[in-house]
Amino acid sequence: MLLGRIRQVRRKNDHPVEVKRDAIPELDDYLIRRDYTGAMAMLEFKRKEEPHNAGNNLWLGHCAFHAGEYTKALEVYEWMLSLKECPSEVYVYLGCCFFFMGRHKEAQDAAEKGSKSALQNRLLLLINHRRGIDSKVLSHHAQLRDSIEDQCCLATINYMRQHFHDAQEIYKKLVESNESFHAINIYLAMCMYRQDFFDHALKLTNDYLNTHNDSVTVLNLKAACLFRLYDGERAMAELKRIPENAFATHYSKHILKHNLVVFQNGEAALQVLPALVDIVPEARANLIIFHMRRRELSEAQTLAMFEPKMTTDFLLKAIVLSALAYHKGQKDTLEQAAEYFRRVGESQSECDTITGRQCMASYHFLTKNFEEVVIYLNSIKDYFKDDPVFNFNYGQAQLWCSKYEEAEGRLAAVTGDEITDDPLYMQNLARAHIMSKNPNLAWEFYQRKRNNKEVRQLLEVIANDSYRSGYFYYAAKAYDALEKITSNDLWLAKRGACAGLFQQVVNRRAPVQQLEEILGMLEKYNTSQAMYMITTISKWMADNKQFLGGGF
Repeated sequence: MLLGRIRQVRRKNDHPVEVKRDAIPELDDYLIRRDYTGAMAMLEFKRKEEPHNAGNNLWLGHCAFHAGEYTKALEVYEWMLSLKECPSEVYVYLGCCFFFMGRHKEAQDAAEKGSKSALQNRLLLLINHRRGIDSKVLSHHAQLRDSIEDQCCLATINYMRQHFHDAQEIYKKLVESNESFHAINIYLAMCMYRQDFFDHALKLTNDYLNTHNDSVTVLNLKAACLFRLYDGERAMAELKRIPENAFATHYSKHILKHNLVVFQNGEAALQVLPALVDIVPEARANLIIFHMRRRELSEAQTLAMFEPKMTTDFLLKAIVLSALAYHKGQKDTLEQAAEYFRRVGESQSECDTITGRQCMASYHFLTKNFEEVVIYLNSIKDYFKDDPVFNFNYGQAQLWCSKYEEAEGRLAAVTGDEITDDPLYMQNLARAHIMSKNPNLAWEFYQRKRNNKEVRQLLEVIANDSYRSGYFYYAAKAYDALEKITSNDLWLAKRGACAGLFQQVVNRRAPVQQLEEILGMLEKYNTSQAMYMITTISKWMADNKQFLGGGF
């Protein structure tokens, strides 16, 4: 949920260009306040008087660039290049505009026409990384020096490659030696955020906002932290501090629109996210998740049909393949999904994150190594106390590991009809109740779900698990209910359950009142075996009337 295009850190009087500008005294006040709109108005006025003043035009391009008005900056630089005498560095500034507009081929063409400089090298490094031209990336990477700008560029490349820890270490060194460069702390916070250290990232954003309370980028980052730590409501409250016009004009307008959808649980997803898929990296992921929540697997599968390169790409494909296997029975996709989960979980960028541990848990789940699943999920359970999907998966793994009481607690905590009406969930919860010595809760659960179209499978679990566990009363009731909805003859199973219950009552291990209900089931059968059981049980009850008063 963070801006993919990270602006380089600069001093207040640094410029995105490396050509000398004549000082304009009146301009300083605007720049100190970062009032680029006001500065542009003043510079436009001066431009009418001196349209060919190179210094004035360079400052105008600079202010437009920093205001996020890349089209305006582009127009200024293109006009300058149309003049006879124009510094060749302006081609590099033009390339910067194209780059921030996402027009990478044009950015490269423009930058390569400019004179060689550290700025040109940084720009070409970023462009070639975006375009996937690895040979040129290595060439420009080798030309980086120890300057603050070059080190920030190196950190940016690491960030874009999802090597967040490496980027973090670079920013930490820069912060230690340049304490007045407050913006570097925000780049550090972005690295913290991407490694799931949301509380640390939040502290850094709060510290920055104490002195720069109008930063759209930082307010957005803080909102993202609040969303991950708390909920969408708190995140939305933070976004409301951002001026409304920023959602249309700010350089991060696309990520702001994306986050509005995410924080509001997918509201307007189909109207907003499709246009952002090739702009905001997370947009594709969230659009896929949106379709999967609505069981629109074909749409999700179509979006996931791309060659994965980054860890997030592998994660997306793993999730979609798992869903196809579960909902459409495409079992051949499970092996590939497991491999993708493992690749993400063991990656340098994710191995110690919450996401990485979830991926390793998913890998072990698909390969049926449930002891490892429990270990991984147990390490992150505090982050997902009220998450129904997490509780469902955690409960299943605990059930497989015979941790019945823990499984019962997790599964019982699941909310939402989408999961609680799922046949696999119903079977697992019933089994957890029975194995935790609470067969009555399993039966009560069936009664709440008796109108579910998958109730037959639930009854089969209750009947068979209760029988194996010696809860013959509930086994008999479940077999009787099954017989009614399937028209199958389950006499042998029911007979065994009734005989088992009768023996328990005789041995004072079950209340005698349960026999009366069982007799009603047996009386439906007009067979010699049924009549014999009815006669035997009735005679015993008649001979032991003293037990009928209060049970055992």
